[in-house]
Amino acid sequence: MTLFQPWTFLRYLLSVDYAAAAANTLWLSLASLIVGLLVGVLLAIAREAKVAALGAVVRFYLWLFRGTPVLLQIVFAFNAPSASSCRATPARFWPWG
Repeated sequence: MTLFQPWTFLRYLLSVDYAAAAANTLWLSLASLIVGLLVGVLLAIAREAKVAALGAVVRFYLWLFRGTPVLLQIVFAFNAPSASSCRATPARFWPWG
């Protein structure tokens, strides 16, 4: 018995489940790219607007998200709803739990 078994590897690589997972990953990547692009363009337009209050809000938003580590943002996003006794916790949207 060898550590690497090519036929087992190919069987899993060419399985329908693997293809579905790859398609799902591509879909999520494309959707997040489009949403991020739209939010970025809207924030850039709002930042250059003549309304000073709108520009200040956008600058604060950018300062806040650029200045905090992504891991801290993720932990906050998953723990803040339950800490504030909000019923729409991210765990409700998790299909495996």
